[in-house]
Amino acid sequence: MNLLLNKIQKEYAFSDFQMKLIRYAVSVIFYDFSKLLCFAIYFHFTGKTIHFLFAAIPLFLLRTRNGGIHFRNYWQCFVFSFIYLFFAINLFPCLFPMPVLTATLVLILCALSNYLIGPNVSAQKRKTDLTFIRKAKWETFFLILAVAVLFFFFPQNEYLAVSLWTIILHTLQLVFVRIQNNQNHNLKGGEHI
Repeated sequence: MNLLLNKIQKEYAFSDFQMKLIRYAVSVIFYDFSKLLCFAIYFHFTGKTIHFLFAAIPLFLLRTRNGGIHFRNYWQCFVFSFIYLFFAINLFPCLFPMPVLTATLVLILCALSNYLIGPNVSAQKRKTDLTFIRKAKWETFFLILAVAVLFFFFPQNEYLAVSLWTIILHTLQLVFVRIQNNQNHNLKGGEHI
């Protein structure tokens, strides 16, 4: 891969900084694709392919717009993501089925929470501007509301139950990150006094 990237740098006269960005983007795509492929294979062999899609699509849309918990290590991220998906697909819909009105209310609260808390982007990503933040807030808000409407009209759909729990878990991780960031901010502020 380094040979290919070196060739690209020479051919297009990219700076070292630009090449670092390209390497970062390629590694992120590779890591995310490899995780996605492993999860898809696992859930396919456990007979949960459609369930996986109903978890992965909302998760992808929410993560790319609103962020979430970020890990510095591939394997930590892999394990956390697997547990997240396993719980959203296999455990929570069975252990905690929700009546339609409760689920709709929970999704509306999740939409409001995501709007108020998000986005939480990785420290390695570029600083986001106000336009991106506003757009991300509204996109996640309407995505979650769309799932709430679907769930309201199709409450017995087992796939939407997976999407419901994916959204709940995503919202909980955003809340966790916000609390953690506030604690870190307060610690840093306390050190300067």
